[in-house]
Amino acid sequence: MMIRRNSRQRQLILDVMRGEGIHLNADQVYQKVKQADPSIGIATVYRNLNLLTEMGEIQKFQDRSTGFMYDGNPKKHHHFYCRYCKRYFDVSFSVEEQMIRQVEDQMGVSVEDLNISLEGCCNECKDKQEKEKERGKEQWN
Repeated sequence: MMIRRNSRQRQLILDVMRGEGIHLNADQVYQKVKQADPSIGIATVYRNLNLLTEMGEIQKFQDRSTGFMYDGNPKKHHHFYCRYCKRYFDVSFSVEEQMIRQVEDQMGVSVEDLNISLEGCCNECKDKQEKEKERGKEQWN
């Protein structure tokens, strides 16, 4: 195992990821890190995001439009994607053990990893939609 020293730039990227509490793509991370260190390059950000993922310090997951998203929460968890506001939310509960057992039993396979992607409408967007419906009803009365 190769020992890596903690560089100032890597720590800055990790601080951005841990401080945000949201999910960012590499360009968004770059924009935030560049505010603190204007000399940092995009290649340095990509390299360190991949390294932090390998080290288990952050999570990397597939996004339908930007390629990959990065999450400062390194613990195994899944995500909920709001189709309306385009944000990701951490899913803190799990049903995966039962699902894995069922797949293994029915298919005779050995599941080694599981990534669940949930999509729909977040509470904030749902509230906005309900308010818009109410306004629409008021206009017709």
